[in-house]
Amino acid sequence: MPFYIYFAGLICHEGPNEERSTDRSTKTRSSILDDPVHTPWITSPAFDTPLTSDVFFEGLAPGPAVTDSVFRTDEHVPHLEDMTPSPVKLRRASRGHKVFLPGGTFTVACYFDYKAEYFFPSQLVGPSCIAQITLLLATPTADKVIVDFNRSQQSLNADSWLLLENASNDDPQPAGAIG
Repeated sequence: MPFYIYFAGLICHEGPNEERSTDRSTKTRSSILDDPVHTPWITSPAFDTPLTSDVFFEGLAPGPAVTDSVFRTDEHVPHLEDMTPSPVKLRRASRGHKVFLPGGTFTVACYFDYKAEYFFPSQLVGPSCIAQITLLLATPTADKVIVDFNRSQQSLNADSWLLLENASNDDPQPAGAIG
């Protein structure tokens, strides 16, 4: 049985290479972006608190994580490269909290109620159903999973779940409301 790691809100799932036009099927970490209108939050059956640090896991197979065909479909999980002009480059040292991903499979757990369209100078993308919550099905290697964050370690059962979110402070729900 997998350990479920859910992601919601303003989060960027990153591969092993920050260059454009790189492999989109492998993810090594997720960045919970730091900005004034979102609050990072971490929730599980054992805790529910603002996130103030990077996140590490023990008791799960080592990464990288791989994406399934639903996650890889740009119409469901838009790729940053497709939504920015060509000179824009992801900075690995960007502000925010890093989630160092274990091994497993990324998929889409839930979609927004309404379809989205993106207009670019040369094309229209959509309308498409966009992922509201993505899910990493991680592979446990022990009976307990240790989640290291906020200068503490919390133990969860290997068949449990964790939600990492970076929800809006206002609309539609404030951070911490999804869990």
